[in-house]
Amino acid sequence: MPAKAWIMTAPPRQGRQGKAMDDIERAIHDFIADVLLEGEDISFDERTPLLEHRLIDSLNVEELIAFAESTYSITLSDWPHSKWETIQNMAGLIRAHSPTISGGRHA
Repeated sequence: MPAKAWIMTAPPRQGRQGKAMDDIERAIHDFIADVLLEGEDISFDERTPLLEHRLIDSLNVEELIAFAESTYSITLSDWPHSKWETIQNMAGLIRAHSPTISGGRHA
């Protein structure tokens, strides 16, 4: 009998209210966790005030802006850092500035 290959996938990351993060929020979260926090085991979600909790600083915001601009082909560098306080805010700015994104799904 041939062996079956099982593919395990991680469940979608859940936000505070049990709602799964959308694609943009997940991409931002993963960039922060993997690149900016270098894989440290720090729990945060799309509503965590990242600057206030000192998970990121102003230099990290510049890196996030560069990530968003290159990933979604948009220009966001003229927005104040306060607009980058939460992943939800960041995702909203990206959606508002990209004609190819609707409903939080990268087209």
